[in-house]
Amino acid sequence: MNKAVPVVAALFLLRTAQGGDRYGAIRQYIEREIAAGRATGLAVALTHNGKIIWQEGFGWADKDRGRRVMSDTPFSLASVTKPFTTTALMVLVAAKEVSLDARVNEFLGPAKIRAGVGNPDDVTVRAVASQSSGLPGTFQLFPEGGARKQPSMDDVIREYGVLVSPPNERYNYSNVGMGIVAHIVSRTSSLDFGKFLHNKVLEPLRLTHSFFDTDLSRRDEMAQRYDEAGNAFPFYVTSTPGTGELYASAHDVARFAMFHLKDHLADQQPIFSDEQIDELHRPAIRIMADRSYGMGWMIGRAFDGSTVVYHNGDQAGVVTVMMMLPSRDISCVVLTN
Repeated sequence: MNKAVPVVAALFLLRTAQGGDRYGAIRQYIEREIAAGRATGLAVALTHNGKIIWQEGFGWADKDRGRRVMSDTPFSLASVTKPFTTTALMVLVAAKEVSLDARVNEFLGPAKIRAGVGNPDDVTVRAVASQSSGLPGTFQLFPEGGARKQPSMDDVIREYGVLVSPPNERYNYSNVGMGIVAHIVSRTSSLDFGKFLHNKVLEPLRLTHSFFDTDLSRRDEMAQRYDEAGNAFPFYVTSTPGTGELYASAHDVARFAMFHLKDHLADQQPIFSDEQIDELHRPAIRIMADRSYGMGWMIGRAFDGSTVVYHNGDQAGVVTVMMMLPSRDISCVVLTN
């Protein structure tokens, strides 16, 4: 997969929403990249003022089974899962079951965050959700049928839950930290994270072609993941499920984006307030001069200087992008396998 393909397509989509019909140019670009073998399957969605104004699938969801990509084909989202994870967290914050400024260790079981440097008491729920906890980054894959099995989050915390920088001082992208966010949701709700996500986020927002990969009944709907040579990867899970194991269609990710744009779709339940949406999008830690991280969201500048709220995903067989321009009520989604 040419990792530039979804990014370029997303920029095409953003520019299209500013005026002028360029869908033909986008289609030609995507079809050319698929024909050249630089992409296998791709789905796009574009929204404006609370409506999906274009959605389409291209290429293959599963070459061996002859399944084409549709706009409702569920793709592995990789790290585009993270905004969904912090959305699940905010449901508990809205219910006053979790405080963003509470110490993370208060919500953990026998495995706690420990000091390498800094003070673990300074690691708040907000810090792990905003990539400012000081925890390390790690990412591990566990192919189905492989010798190594997916560890529990307690095991991950025991091995990697050691601060490598003082909390709240710098941005450090940590799948351990975001994995802990999902762990907090699961422990607080007494539900498997995938079940909580389904019950409290996906179902109320009417995201019917979305599911966590623990839902084995929907495995056949997934877009197969492929390597750069076009070979199918075996199904795999990761050491931190809450960071990247959601499957969703471009249509559903667009509806999720419209919830975060406060479009108040008639068939979506208000799972929390507009003010709590703002809290998720508010910059919490600076990444670089023109880019920050909120809670599960990156915040930067679009080509016209306006604020863009976004996240991308990149792991074996997956490159994904979700971008929102709140000032113009625009979002775009590009998912690839």
